[in-house]
Amino acid sequence: MIKKWMPKIVSSDHEIERDREIKEIRTRIVERLEEEKQNFIFHPSGGKILNLAISIVKEELEG
Repeated sequence: MIKKWMPKIVSSDHEIERDREIKEIRTRIVERLEEEKQNFIFHPSGGKILNLAISIVKEELEG
C-alpha cells in the first residue's frame, strides 16, 4: 500500500503559529492592494502595481 511509505506530517506549534502569521500578513497585503489600487491608473506593464505591492509588503514585514 502506498500509505505505508508516506511519512506522517506533524507540525509543531511554532510552525502552526508561523503559518497563521503568514496568512494574516497575506490577507492584510491583499486588502491594502485592493484599497490602494483605486488611487492608481495602471500602466499595462504593471509597473505601478508592482511598486505598490513591494512597498506594502515591506511595510507589513517591518511593522
